Amino acid sequence: MGNFHYLPQKRPFIWERKAWGASDPTGYLYPLGTVEQITIHHTVSAAKPPFEEVKSVQRYHMQKEPDPFFDIGYHFLVDRAASIDGRDIYEGRQRQSNGVLSQGAHVAGRNQGNIGVAVLGNYEDEPFSEGQRRVLVDLLAWLCYLYSVPFSEIRAHRDFSPTSCPGRHLYTELDGIRQELVDRLVAREGPPDRTVNIVVNGQPLNLEPQAVLVNGTAVAPVRPLAEAQGAHVRWNASTRTVYLDSNGK
Repeated sequence: MGNFHYLPQKRPFIWERKAWGASDPTGYLYPLGTVEQITIHHTVSAAKPPFEEVKSVQRYHMQKEPDPFFDIGYHFLVDRAASIDGRDIYEGRQRQSNGVLSQGAHVAGRNQGNIGVAVLGNYEDEPFSEGQRRVLVDLLAWLCYLYSVPFSEIRAHRDFSPTSCPGRHLYTELDGIRQELVDRLVAREGPPDRTVNIVVNGQPLNLEPQAVLVNGTAVAPVRPLAEAQGAHVRWNASTRTVYLDSNGK
């Protein structure tokens, strides 16, 4: 994409652990380390009022057999569609005493430097709503800006493990979400490159003036493009009409 930097992003509203009644960790949590990735999950949890559902996810993680977690595995959680109201994100795993993120428990063997973001619900079966997408993009934009995470490193749980997580309906949204983040976060140094490459019968065509992208449409000069196909071009100024004769006459 050339030289660019991330535009500043506002921190979205996030419910703190004490708001949803988080239990204290039962063991030592290591620092997350340098953030390199963000992994998207779904919780496949039973629908409940949001605070109760987040609490139930923590309880499930901390009672897992045979290896219970010390705390909820995810760093952040996003509401179900029915609960989206502008205050839709929950702080998950307890931070370190200095405020930095702790290492999560959400991708076996890949938790160091990896932020876990989970959406409440089952998106193998349930549709992923536009409201949830908006909230998720707000959260991811802030995290990418804060930790300089490359867009290519916003991954799905299934990218690392044999699982359907985060569900087919959410998984199919991720490419579009990454592109939305590019559009929102990237500030290029200098004017954007709008040139378009033209290839005729497998051969690059050098046009003058060059073809460019205008509002999503490729615009190219007619004469060199037509003549490259063996057509004869005539211009009638009085009627403002371009004639293309494929027989070359």
